[in-house]
Amino acid sequence: THDLPENRGFALECERLGIRATMHSCRSPEVLQEMKTHAPTVLVSVYYREIFPPSVLLTPEHGCVNLHPSLLPRHRGAMSAVHAILEADEYSGFTWHRMTPEVDSGNILIQERERVRNSDTAFSLYYRLLNMGASQLTRAVQLLLNGEPGAPQAGESSYHGRQLPNQGRIDLDWPRERIERFIRAMHFPPHSGATIIDMNGDAQEVTSFRCIEQLRSRGLVS
Repeated sequence: THDLPENRGFALECERLGIRATMHSCRSPEVLQEMKTHAPTVLVSVYYREIFPPSVLLTPEHGCVNLHPSLLPRHRGAMSAVHAILEADEYSGFTWHRMTPEVDSGNILIQERERVRNSDTAFSLYYRLLNMGASQLTRAVQLLLNGEPGAPQAGESSYHGRQLPNQGRIDLDWPRERIERFIRAMHFPPHSGATIIDMNGDAQEVTSFRCIEQLRSRGLVS
């Protein structure tokens, strides 16, 4: 959906394999016409950043399936790994689910748990879950082809948008344990990590609690 440097390698690999790739929006006339012409058997969504319209979801003969890196219905939407760490979840996981017009709300086809480690960052947790989920791609597609309806989602649900929690800034009034979790939750290179606004009004990126202590020793934070 976005012509960014990190996506160009994927597009080149598709070209090498003879797979046509596009970065048009799923709501564009080009994609809608392609869907009608191609008449796909299934649609598989992995880290797609737009909400599919019903006109797309209803086109594949056997339906659509999405990989989401959380134990749905917990942490629907964006930044699921970030919030799993921030909320001190003991477990996270991945979910392959049927797609509906409501975001991350369709019936579950496959779901597996994974313990959140004390050393995890949003980066490490997200890619571990994504790799675990990707290993089940063939099974998820086969379930669609078999007409498996899946199980309705159950339990307490939550939803997160794309905005960084607290704008990615540490509040020094927080307990140390919460600050350390926040630093790990904001670690997702190449994006900037957690920051502190120093006494000069400048944003200082921090990668550990020791960074805060160093800033204090220099009189840059109270």
